[in-house]
Amino acid sequence: MANVVTPRVEALVLNEYGVDEWDDITADLIRDPLRWRRGIFGFGPLDLLAGPGTFSFTLDNSTQNEAGVEGFWSPGHPNCRTGWRHGIWIRLRLTDGTNTRFVFKGRLRVCTPDPAVVGLRAVTCVARDWMDDFATLDAVALDLQENVRPDELLQLLIDLAEEAPAHVDLDTGLDEYAFAFDDLGGSVAKASQVAQDILQSEGGYLYLRGDSDAGETLRFENRHARAGVEPEYEFETADLSDEPGSLQAPSSLDHIFNDVETLTVPRRVDAAATTVLVRLDSPVSVSAGRTETLFVYYRDPDNEAVFVGGKSMVAPVVTTDWTANSSMDGAGSDLAASFVVVATYFGSRVMLELTNNGSVEGYVRGPGGADGLQCRGKGLYRYRPVSSRGENETSIEAYGRQPLPTPILMPYQGDRNVGVGVAQFKAHVHGGVTNVPTKVRIGSELSDALLEQAILRDVGDAIAITDATTGIDSAQAFIHALDQELTLDGLLSTEYTLAPADTSDVLILDDPIAGTLDDNVLAYG
Repeated sequence: MANVVTPRVEALVLNEYGVDEWDDITADLIRDPLRWRRGIFGFGPLDLLAGPGTFSFTLDNSTQNEAGVEGFWSPGHPNCRTGWRHGIWIRLRLTDGTNTRFVFKGRLRVCTPDPAVVGLRAVTCVARDWMDDFATLDAVALDLQENVRPDELLQLLIDLAEEAPAHVDLDTGLDEYAFAFDDLGGSVAKASQVAQDILQSEGGYLYLRGDSDAGETLRFENRHARAGVEPEYEFETADLSDEPGSLQAPSSLDHIFNDVETLTVPRRVDAAATTVLVRLDSPVSVSAGRTETLFVYYRDPDNEAVFVGGKSMVAPVVTTDWTANSSMDGAGSDLAASFVVVATYFGSRVMLELTNNGSVEGYVRGPGGADGLQCRGKGLYRYRPVSSRGENETSIEAYGRQPLPTPILMPYQGDRNVGVGVAQFKAHVHGGVTNVPTKVRIGSELSDALLEQAILRDVGDAIAITDATTGIDSAQAFIHALDQELTLDGLLSTEYTLAPADTSDVLILDDPIAGTLDDNVLAYG
């Protein structure tokens, strides 16, 4: 059959020598279809970060499978394949005989066997990609960062993961932030939330792509990455699937934003050598031979309802910052010689380890009769965000004012000029209401050329769309997400979520192509 794709599903499992290696499990695939989806699942001004991607498939768990035994794909079953368990890596490779590419990699999260009363006796499997781990990764314990770029901050978040993506491709960020990770006080911050803050501060994108050898490349685009990018391919009406909804280009004011507000956040550092940023309200009881661990956020000493960052923090000093006593009210014996107080400082909080090496219970208190111990350093205060607006006057005149409902908070960006530029750029790109495709489903089976595009095109690629009926004429867009299905007969279905591209000529200083003055307009930032 022409225009078909051959899949190869692999699992990273133990071989006969006890070493992890990729094992081909394709022979036991049953039930149509294979399905995978990943990317940035929206196309609005705040859709910058990819969500968790998934890959679903079904395996033969009957005696008709390759091993010839029932329960071969049931985790915990006596007949289960060695090394087959939740959490192992799964990847998918596609080839059409000419083009070969790994299009997904993720951990096996769902593995549900049918019971014996079900005739087919299949196992339904779902793998989730690295962005799923990233979404739940605790990011509160991050050190304060000074004079750092967005890509450097993202790398610190990546380093928190147990395992980094197979490949990491980070553009150099365009800004240097005076401070970062000082704003996590009072929150249960996850890596994905912090990444969204970094991306909004920069105006860039973070997502996973496939590749030639692993199926997992983490890509960060800075805010100039999409300027002047030419489409990889132009899809026309004849290239689209004949299914309903194969091209979506909603002509609605709900999708137009011609008035955009950004918020940049200036900061101030304490002028004093040290300020008390942590003061416990009560003594802490520590039993003999025990260690008590506390996490405490920094607060503004003049307004303890406000969380702040801290820099140049000082190790707690006995008598100056803490005391230890045999009595809760401090009227007993001095036990300071038996205690050790260790502070590990992060950008927004401190971890206190209070160890009692003595033979009796003691109470760690504050200095000079105060109830609780204290920690000192330089407070890092965030001023009220500075608002900047960008307006698309042509769009406002044509359609009326359509403000973005939520301002774009740029929490690490202190430069208002960048805030103005981002607001103007977003109002320009999202100020058009017609001829803007948001989803497209291509007919991969129609030609070798389209099949090649379905295999090679990925999140972050630029494409163009032309359709006479909707009036879309070479409309340029970037692929934000893909949703693909593959039948076991090799027929591939592909749908893209699209974000609008800026087709104006922009000037990027020092760029060999887009850096010609008089031929381009100045890009923001």
